[in-house]
Amino acid sequence: MLSSSASNLRSDDMTLMVPAPVVVSAPAAARTGHGGQVPRSRSWLGGVVTMLAVLLVAAAPLDAKKKPKGKKSRTAADRAEIEALVRSDVDERPIAGVSVTLQGNGFEGEATSDADGRFEITVPEAAGQYRIALSKDGFASFDTELSLEAGQRSSFTFSLIDAQTGRRQEAMQTYNEGAELYQANDMAGAKAKFLMALEADPERVEAQLGLANVYLAEEDLDGARGAIERFLAARPDEEGPQRLAFEIYRRQGDLDKLAPMVESLRDTEGAANLAALVYNDGVAALGSQENTRASALFEMAHSLNPTIAEPLAGLATIQYNDQDYEGLEGTLERLAKVAPDHPRSRRLRFLLHDARNETEAAQAAFEAYHAVDGPAAIDLLYKRADLDFRESRPEVARVALERILELSPDHGRAHFTLGLVMASSDDTAAARKHLNRFLELLPDDPDAATAREMLPHLGG
Repeated sequence: MLSSSASNLRSDDMTLMVPAPVVVSAPAAARTGHGGQVPRSRSWLGGVVTMLAVLLVAAAPLDAKKKPKGKKSRTAADRAEIEALVRSDVDERPIAGVSVTLQGNGFEGEATSDADGRFEITVPEAAGQYRIALSKDGFASFDTELSLEAGQRSSFTFSLIDAQTGRRQEAMQTYNEGAELYQANDMAGAKAKFLMALEADPERVEAQLGLANVYLAEEDLDGARGAIERFLAARPDEEGPQRLAFEIYRRQGDLDKLAPMVESLRDTEGAANLAALVYNDGVAALGSQENTRASALFEMAHSLNPTIAEPLAGLATIQYNDQDYEGLEGTLERLAKVAPDHPRSRRLRFLLHDARNETEAAQAAFEAYHAVDGPAAIDLLYKRADLDFRESRPEVARVALERILELSPDHGRAHFTLGLVMASSDDTAAARKHLNRFLELLPDDPDAATAREMLPHLGG
């Protein structure tokens, strides 16, 4: 029987080719304006993936930072008059008690809207640009520039939005500025904008997603994790953020958190790419002898892409090395459904029967393995035979060695070991035959001196 080391898989034997390193696409900035359309977001890892689930499109209130248009009529030649209505953007009801200031060209005037939401301001000597500002508790402050001309009376209508809506629009605008900075690779600026957006509107969870992207780009995995979890707490079912969480948890090595993301993403486009990443993590864990961790990662990889054999083959290797033969048998049955001719599956099937001392089944499994990978099968059978001889099972070794020489008559090492077997059973003629053939094939082998020393004692 072979020691477990005979079937160990090196990490470099198991590594899958994977796509380019994970690159998380930049948050897409929103466009403001009446009737704006929500553009499609970008993707990452070769599959269609949504990094910002929705973009932010502001309604366009009548006052939305646009210069109000006024109707003008002639008055005294050296002054300008303003008459205006202030109303709610929501229901157009007049707003009383709005404080109004008008400044410019050395002039400063004030007014307050009356019960009908109206006010008037006269500029004695009007010329050029002025700035008007409106404010009232419970509403977002508003200011804009006006162009006034002497001798005209201008009529304006201002629509104010409530303070909460104002904060939301401010947060939306700040978020969009952050998204643009992210796309320009200004991580510090983007982070500052996203934090400002959240301060203005804590429910602007898109900013949490933006922060998660920034923190990930900065390799701040704890920061990225906190931000993405706050986003998913509000909107748990969006694929793009789930993929981002998957990448964060994978990099952190948190399998407990990774597992539910794998379950959510297993039937999505691009799941095969995620499987390759997780599989390679399993190979790395196996190389570090973290078998329990590697097993869990191989199972996750198989869940993400059940059409490839490598994750199950990796799991089966661990089970053989851990002498979990019952688990190995179940995994080999699963593997046979995915890839019935997979060389590693047939190799492990042979090793399983050999470990259980199931001679006939082991012989049949060897022949099946040899059919798909002859050189590797012969090499494995030789290692088993050599071990059997060293562990005082010469008859078992002889059967295996004779089969090797039937398949590969010039296998020098098989001739050497079979010569030792025959010498131990006092079949000196056969021993001389095989040792001489060994020296013909491998005259410089490290064991050549031993063979030469033995031959004079074998007669003939």
